[in-house]
Amino acid sequence: MRTPQQLGIVVALALVTSQGVQTRFAQATADIPNLPYKLVEWPTPPTSAAGVPGAWNFIQVASVAVTPRGSILVLHRGAHPIIEFESAGTFARSWGDGMFSEGKVAAIPQAHWSAGKSHYSAVYGPAGCTSCGARSGR
Repeated sequence: MRTPQQLGIVVALALVTSQGVQTRFAQATADIPNLPYKLVEWPTPPTSAAGVPGAWNFIQVASVAVTPRGSILVLHRGAHPIIEFESAGTFARSWGDGMFSEGKVAAIPQAHWSAGKSHYSAVYGPAGCTSCGARSGR
């Protein structure tokens, strides 16, 4: 158990250290230019047929590409794995159901457990498949 004096010294050291870190951070960032970028919400959030707002559910995005006409393609491991957006972020179309495995979560047999590691693993495609999923390069 610490005495009130020891606790006071620990708190004082923490404050001095914190102030020193803040000062060094301020000095290090003082020379960084303020660029004229602004954060925009992209893509435009989806809306259901009933008008209810939603959110995009991209599952493990493997790639993003820009087409020659400027639309953006997103390749991910979920349903409708290829989604096209106009450059402004509006949904254009999607396709590819059944082309890629969506992935499953499988339990790792106890004989193969590692301390501090998950006992589950993501599996894409049938057992033994070495070229399944969105990153397969088909």
